[in-house]
Amino acid sequence: MKDLLSEIESYWTTRAEGYSEVNHKELNGMQKGAWLEVLKSQFPEKAKEELKILDIGTGPGFFPVILAEEGYQVTAVDYTQEMLDTAKKNAGELCEKITFYKMDAQNLEFEDGVFDVVISRNLTWNLKDPERAYREWCRVLKPGGKLLNFDANWYGYLYDEEKRQSYEEDRKSVESENLDDHYLCTDIDRMEKIALQMPLSAINRPSWDRKLLKENGFASVAVDMEVWKRVWSQEEKLNYHSTPMFMISAVKKMEWSPWEDAENSVKGCEDNVDDELWSVPGSRRSGFLKLGGGEFSLPYTVICGRNPGKTVLITAAVHAGECVGVQAAVELAEKLDPEKIHGRVIIVKTVCRKEFEERSGSICPEDKKNLNRVFPGCPQGTRMERLAYAVVQKLHSVQIIILIFTVGMIMRN
Repeated sequence: MKDLLSEIESYWTTRAEGYSEVNHKELNGMQKGAWLEVLKSQFPEKAKEELKILDIGTGPGFFPVILAEEGYQVTAVDYTQEMLDTAKKNAGELCEKITFYKMDAQNLEFEDGVFDVVISRNLTWNLKDPERAYREWCRVLKPGGKLLNFDANWYGYLYDEEKRQSYEEDRKSVESENLDDHYLCTDIDRMEKIALQMPLSAINRPSWDRKLLKENGFASVAVDMEVWKRVWSQEEKLNYHSTPMFMISAVKKMEWSPWEDAENSVKGCEDNVDDELWSVPGSRRSGFLKLGGGEFSLPYTVICGRNPGKTVLITAAVHAGECVGVQAAVELAEKLDPEKIHGRVIIVKTVCRKEFEERSGSICPEDKKNLNRVFPGCPQGTRMERLAYAVVQKLHSVQIIILIFTVGMIMRN
């Protein structure tokens, strides 16, 4: 392991200058703005000065430079001293906003739970023990923190003849356009020898990453297979067409369980509340609640706060004609900030959805009943009784219920 690390360090030491030239092209091209847009769209909703970002495998410092220019405080690590020296040179006066460390990505020297965001680009494939690295990256993240890993199936052509043919086609395309070949301008033979010793070179990703992350401390893992289309220049797209870059976005589990209320836990509610009514702490989710075996489909938003607390249910249009309440619920769902909420808020925007859409008023035309008068309902009853029963069964475990009733009802002619 040590000999391999030394060889990797030696190789990237020789690549520092050339890699830096690539970064300068990015800084002066469309990539700078494109990468900033992608990164900022993934960052937690937090003031820049409060956000602690760690860039692992920083190389010549592309991420720290563009983020420091935007006002973020960044910590950057790399195993190669020459890369760090080059990164500091590239950062210039921005170094006052960047802290650099020589450190192994697989053995980070930080305390637990330090960073809000961990980012990395084109590194995981080049690690001897990527499983250990992922566990380390999770460890240094704060609960609810986010991992952003940008990588590709680099050197997969060493194990797959079809990929080899695609790789050769990329070389021809680059040559025909008179562009720099990003592979052939490096010590490709030496890099291939290293790649053959890397476990991820022969693995089809990112499915491997997704499974591992979910098993090692992350509550949610999302993959964007087309991020390369947004961040690569035309030259990069031609060079790496057969090896498109993907983005893995993973959120670390919170220390508190969203199934437990900090002050008044509802025991056993795990068996009665569906996953659709939960979201990753510090985020929101919208969709349609399917109730009564699919008979009813109600628009909803769930906002899961960054901190533990009670579950609050807010409903509108229990009387279908109360349109002002519906509008209030819609706006509330958009404006509540998950970062500032303790616990969870479930907003059902129209309980009597069908009747609302038909402008039926407070009485259901089908059974002549007022939903507010028939709770807790009956599964074999009339339409309003079935709806009442379905709502109670789905949402009975909440601790606080707020019903929005308004004047100015729209009545049916």
